[in-house]
Amino acid sequence: MNWYCYWHIGQTILERQDQQGWGAKVIERLSKDLQAEFPDMKGFSPRNLGHMKKFAETCTDLQFVQQAAAKLPPELQGQLPSIEELEAELEGPGKEAPSS
Repeated sequence: MNWYCYWHIGQTILERQDQQGWGAKVIERLSKDLQAEFPDMKGFSPRNLGHMKKFAETCTDLQFVQQAAAKLPPELQGQLPSIEELEAELEGPGKEAPSS
């Protein structure tokens, strides 16, 4: 999953929570919907969607994020770790990130 998709899902969560209010279980429902729609893809657990929301909250200016990513050398752009790889690293050695 690329960073734009990650950010866009986070923005969707923020918008839905704003519209539907706190306690609407937006993340839980969206997680179930995405997992049902894309059963072969990983990364749609409620925990991961929470990370996406936080990313969208933190990076409010998408144009800035796009410009920063575009400045990376081409040889590095293809070497960036996936979200799943980053999460596995955060879990620590010998542990795997929870499957979504």
